[in-house]
Amino acid sequence: MDATRPRSVRGPDSGLEALRADAGALAVALFALSALDLVVTRFAISHLGALEVNPFFAPFVETDVGLVLKFGIPISILWISSRVTMPHAVTALRVVVGIYVVVALIGLVQVARVTAQIL
Repeated sequence: MDATRPRSVRGPDSGLEALRADAGALAVALFALSALDLVVTRFAISHLGALEVNPFFAPFVETDVGLVLKFGIPISILWISSRVTMPHAVTALRVVVGIYVVVALIGLVQVARVTAQIL
């Protein structure tokens, strides 16, 4: 940054940097939610007799392929998000993270209910 320029004045790249920072934060959130979902799902399947409802992921949930998918997809999104240059891409990530928050909460609530009934 130019030392003669006030800090409050943003350069032409500051908008792009903000987009990439937002996209990166959202991608990290997606990674964390994916990990939480995997832990909750595996716990529910092994201890509570639950089933994976996602038909695409069900065959892999308890395998190493499931780990690769659950962590590989968010890592890929994290890598892609570091190259984000369009506001609508960040909006799309916000929507995906919002949906995933709801999915993870539903899983946590279901596990909590069943666990409370058992205890």
